[in-house]
Amino acid sequence: MTRARVAKAAVAAAAATAIVGLAACTGGDAAQSSPREPTLSAGASVSAPTGGLADPEGAAAMLPAIDAQPPTTLHVADGIPPPTNRWYSALAFGEQANPAFAEPLMITARDGGLVVGLPTISGSADAITATPGPTLQIHVEGGVGRPVVSRADPVGVGLTARDGDGADLVEYSAAAGWPAIGLTGLADATVLVSAPLERASGGAWVATIDGSRFVVVVDRAEVSDHAIDLEPGGTAVIGAVPEGGDAAAVAAALGDPVEAVEVAMGVGGIVATKLTYADSETVLAVPEGRTDGLECELGTYASVTGELHACRGRSMRWEVPAVAAPSSVDLSGASDEEIDAVRTALESDAMEDAELPPDTYFGAKALYRLATLAMIADELREERLRDELVGRLGAALTTWSELDGCETRDERCFEYDPTMRGVVGQQPAFGSEQFNDHHFHYGYFIAAAATAVALDPTLEEAIAPAIDLLAADIASTAASESFPALRVFDPFAGHSWASGTAPFAAGNNQESSSEAVLAWSALASWARTRGDDGLERTAQWMLALEADAAERLWVAPDLSAYPEYAHEIVSLTWGGAREYATWFSDEPSAKLGIQLIPMAPVQAHLAPGGDGSGSALTARVEEAGGATPGLPLADYVLMYSALAGPDARASAWSAAATWPDEAIDGGNSRTYLLAWIAAAPR
Repeated sequence: MTRARVAKAAVAAAAATAIVGLAACTGGDAAQSSPREPTLSAGASVSAPTGGLADPEGAAAMLPAIDAQPPTTLHVADGIPPPTNRWYSALAFGEQANPAFAEPLMITARDGGLVVGLPTISGSADAITATPGPTLQIHVEGGVGRPVVSRADPVGVGLTARDGDGADLVEYSAAAGWPAIGLTGLADATVLVSAPLERASGGAWVATIDGSRFVVVVDRAEVSDHAIDLEPGGTAVIGAVPEGGDAAAVAAALGDPVEAVEVAMGVGGIVATKLTYADSETVLAVPEGRTDGLECELGTYASVTGELHACRGRSMRWEVPAVAAPSSVDLSGASDEEIDAVRTALESDAMEDAELPPDTYFGAKALYRLATLAMIADELREERLRDELVGRLGAALTTWSELDGCETRDERCFEYDPTMRGVVGQQPAFGSEQFNDHHFHYGYFIAAAATAVALDPTLEEAIAPAIDLLAADIASTAASESFPALRVFDPFAGHSWASGTAPFAAGNNQESSSEAVLAWSALASWARTRGDDGLERTAQWMLALEADAAERLWVAPDLSAYPEYAHEIVSLTWGGAREYATWFSDEPSAKLGIQLIPMAPVQAHLAPGGDGSGSALTARVEEAGGATPGLPLADYVLMYSALAGPDARASAWSAAATWPDEAIDGGNSRTYLLAWIAAAPR
């Protein structure tokens, strides 16, 4: 889960996808690109995420079907893949109605409708929190039970309210980055709201609750007092008025309900994202850095991730630097002494032949550890050790990849969940059977597989079908009968969500930003191995956004707007909170370390620039305990410390040489610890 992991929960007691596109962009392999390459200009074309290794329609037939009940109550229409790992998952799952955070709106499902409001944002020493502000309750007369998800895409959702006979009454629509709720009549329906609607200029209405204002614009509908009467096909849009905003101006810009959000990307030296909400103008809640080309004079909204601008427009577009996704550490700049030390450690680590854990998290990390050892053996041209390590890695991956494995054993195999529409590994870990953390777990599998096949191409035939299914589970680029589109990735947020069903008062969450970065780096490598150029570009797009978010929201956040917050980093990001906390430890080393694990080659993106930010990195390391052996995940903190500059790198190397064996994480090794530091930028 977010490591909503079973422990977390204990502690915390569409039809078709709308990913459609425009046309090819500047092409190029982001893994080989440099930020010095020309950027994608505002007029450059972008295209839909594409590619897909698995046959999505045949995926369900490839694995044994899991015989299990859904992890919780579903509020999902027939034919719609249950939307796990979304900002709005709380609206689709659970007996208890938990809020979802659409930025800027806070939305909770209720019988026949929704409760909607703008949250109040406050800071404390250990958290930045969104708490409910004044809310507007929306309810369709005759509506029974919570609305069901009737369409879903990675950014937006449609929820249909039904009567006691199951007849559709009204569809509610919501989207991240849209400060409104849309209503579309599916029958003659009366929708009641909890505050009186007063006529305003321009043909709109305004509801005021404790100083918070909502405007209502309608088409083929009648408004009176607390009621909106919709005819079939009639619409209403209820928009939240921003801070400093004028209700009439917001109402004039709202337009029609957002029915889907189209996602398009461009990949080159710079990675572009474009989200299109409507065919005509509406109001968008736009983060800083995405306002180019938009009229943003309507006011501002508060959110836990920063101020959002209320802008007129159809779409928002922004760019982030591409991130190199190397398949191995580069030891070409290491000294002879460093190479000898890495080789000695490799000879020792390669002798270990303990049985690998059988679960989908620690077992996958152990596979990744073997892969890094094999990778370094190849880098050092230690062919005998490389072949021995690849042999062990290949045998373990082959066992995991037996498509019928779960018919004869209850571990080291995968099944297909036909209800939740995804792949579940046996034995599950940290609630992965509830679709928690799939990108964390499967990222390790995919990374290990990419390395194994690169070093022994004969393994591809045996392991590719299963690994392709893991890739499809977390990153299908189009919805199908077997998988949702981009299961875990949120293009508006620019990062993934880790909880499957989000049974929390703070919405969905993600803890390990670094394991999410690993997942997309691994996917890019695997897609390249499999020759799927479209999926490789899609993976590079997700990698660039996730890496940008990892620094911007977790590792190196700008927290100047929250002077009460007393820490250098954020270790757990929620839809409605940002915390200095983890699911598994209160030690500061764990809070930083979980943003670093497994210090994959791609994580050189965390190296500071020449702007003096090395001192900020050092401050994070000091807050984490200064890379002290014995503290949880401190070996990753040590590796990270090497990025602060030549002196820090030398100090990290000296510490790594004497680091106790028992203080090295199970997904790490002394070989990789030394090799990563030796390869760190000079």
